[in-house]
Amino acid sequence: MSRLLLVHWNAKEAKAKARTLKGLGHTTEILCDSEKPNLGRVRESPPDLFLIDLNRLPSHGREIAGYFRRAKATRQIPILFVDGNAERISRAKQLIPDADLGKSEKIETA
Repeated sequence: MSRLLLVHWNAKEAKAKARTLKGLGHTTEILCDSEKPNLGRVRESPPDLFLIDLNRLPSHGREIAGYFRRAKATRQIPILFVDGNAERISRAKQLIPDADLGKSEKIETA
């Protein structure tokens, strides 16, 4: 189906979400706190969708989203923010107005 980049700041939770996405037929790479992000590699081989979890360290997720939106190679790739409270979602939407918003449990129907 699609090649996704999941941005999440907890490796254990990210792996669980990636398994769910794989079960839905998506190839999923993870960008999380346990590794130094190689953003240059992402620009060289961009995914079909950036899936950014706002449940943990939402400011980090917004920062990464801003980076992807400013980079020429990734600015046209859709961004989906998932989870987080209303304030986190509002801030993310202000930064990236064209991003979509959702909940992890609704990804299957999306």
